Amino acid sequence: MARRLTLLRGIRRLVTLDHGHDGPAVGDAMGDLKILEGAAIAAEDGRIIEVGPDATLARRYREATVRQARGTLVTPALVDPHTHPVFAAPRVGEWKQRLAGESYQAIAAAGGGIMSSVRSVREASDRALRERLATHAARLHRHGIAFAEAKSGYGLSLDDEVRMLMAIRWWNKTRADDAGIRFLPTCLAAHSVPREYRNRRGRYIDLVCNKILPEVKRRELAERADIFCETGVFDLDETREILERARDLGFRLTIHADQLSRLGGGKLAAELGADSADHLEYADAATIRAMKKAGTACVLIPGSTFYLKMRKWAPGRKMVDAGAVVALATDFNPGSSPIVSPAACMTLAAMHNGLTPEECLTGFTLNAAWAIKVHDDYGSLRPGRRAVVTEWDVEEPAEIAYAFGDNRVVGVTKL
Repeated sequence: MARRLTLLRGIRRLVTLDHGHDGPAVGDAMGDLKILEGAAIAAEDGRIIEVGPDATLARRYREATVRQARGTLVTPALVDPHTHPVFAAPRVGEWKQRLAGESYQAIAAAGGGIMSSVRSVREASDRALRERLATHAARLHRHGIAFAEAKSGYGLSLDDEVRMLMAIRWWNKTRADDAGIRFLPTCLAAHSVPREYRNRRGRYIDLVCNKILPEVKRRELAERADIFCETGVFDLDETREILERARDLGFRLTIHADQLSRLGGGKLAAELGADSADHLEYADAATIRAMKKAGTACVLIPGSTFYLKMRKWAPGRKMVDAGAVVALATDFNPGSSPIVSPAACMTLAAMHNGLTPEECLTGFTLNAAWAIKVHDDYGSLRPGRRAVVTEWDVEEPAEIAYAFGDNRVVGVTKL
């Protein structure tokens, strides 16, 4: 079969994030985007084979199909390492309650929050879940995302968790290539304890450990397992029990950690060798040191902090200065972060987490890909990586975060 050569030309500025190694960018390197002027990208069968001066590559690959860049700035396609895109209904009413002064915890205690989404998912047909996922995927893609992690967690029963993950599998098998966005499935059966188990917590933990996770693994529906480790949700002992069982079954791990209190989920993530701990508003210096030593990524979610009107923001600057791996995510979900815009989250991270605009872009590309272990395919523009880029109508990278509320994405291009 003849090889398919493609050349992307007409690029004014190219952000490669090619640091010459396969790891993430940490410390000062996080702000070094490795920008080339007047470069081109050569790809063969969808993989990058060379990045270099436009004129040089044009001579070297005369037989290639040429595509012209549509944006002034070209970056690696964005990666979102934390989303909840399979849900059946928004939660606008709860947002209005929070605006009126109700807390997230009070709404949840009254049967709202995650339980509201659980009810709507359980009532929705498989077709409805797929249609909603398709709508959400299109919104994420319009904002420059080509790859995102996707969690279950609004089913909280064996059948409904499987249905959510089956919707993600359906997308990846039938729609992802044409739509331009693909998902990494994560099982979040330990998102909360459903109401029918509120007085039988041990029974639900047993269901997760001995029914849901084994069945998800048997059917190869998810690569990772997640848990909401938080006061009033799952405590440290319960988190350890569930995640050790998940690890024994062969899942990679991640944790919703230290979001609403300093419970210690970040330290536990490091101890268990998790891919990441996410949120981390209450992470302290010891947590940061432990995560750095373990190579566990700190995934910051400023959109959720903002949307919940929290006063405490994750200490992103301290994490970067300590040399930890720092990534960013939208946490797109119907309750605490109905946000599909990485650029908006970059603005918030720059203004409240202490990251520079350049570090924010690394957080949604190279480090995001590393946080969910897809860095061999996404996150940087270097030979061997997938030839997929996001094109922007901006002159410099900082303008992405600067233009708050304005989607400057021209498009996501796959060579």
